[in-house]
Amino acid sequence: MLHKIAEWLSNPNREFSDGLKIYNEYKVDKKLDGLFNVENPAPNSFQFNTLIQRVADIYRKLQANPLLIKAAPITSQPIDTDELKKKYTNRINSIKTNDPASNRPKIVANPIVDVKELPEKLQILYFETTELAKNRAGLHTEMARLDPHKKNDATRQRLGNEIVQLDDTISANWARIDGWWKENKSPKVDEAQNRKNILEKVTRINNLNNYINRAKAEIEENPELKEKREASIKKWQTELEELSKE
Repeated sequence: MLHKIAEWLSNPNREFSDGLKIYNEYKVDKKLDGLFNVENPAPNSFQFNTLIQRVADIYRKLQANPLLIKAAPITSQPIDTDELKKKYTNRINSIKTNDPASNRPKIVANPIVDVKELPEKLQILYFETTELAKNRAGLHTEMARLDPHKKNDATRQRLGNEIVQLDDTISANWARIDGWWKENKSPKVDEAQNRKNILEKVTRINNLNNYINRAKAEIEENPELKEKREASIKKWQTELEELSKE
């Protein structure tokens, strides 16, 4: 599913209906059902841009929670941008000569990505996206300076539209970079073993919760067991916390 979502986000000719299927599968409420109840909205419409933002949020959440979904491989997609290559040639060359300032940038939901290990086209995309992020921050600053009582003026609407467009592009770019790294650099785990590990973890969490509830009930029935049972409860709670961090 992650592969499918990443492809949709990075496709400039994406179909609204395909994104809506993804959103409907993972949405947590029905607040936006009315907004999305349209047929083939324009690519730059408010409905389409909002859907892109929501699907990008879903992508990040699924990446951050491996228990929610088993990620499928995401293949890298070619980026034919000669102009970008010329623009960022010096920065790419500096990386190849071990520029410490550019080492191991933090990418959305994947802090271990090392830009020096990315293919040249994705290095270009990385720098393009960092520039876009700076531009977006500037637009937010400009928006904050506007008169808050003039909520419908043309300047505010223009800035809002530009911010939305940048959000869409930045999210799709990070998804492409993260996807390539996950497929090509992340440690490979046998799918069957991975499912077994997840099942064992879930089973252990359930067992620990049962142990804790049972011990608390025993304390209520026999207060003399309090000291002994509380020591066990503390140990089990510590293990639960560690499992939650994994």
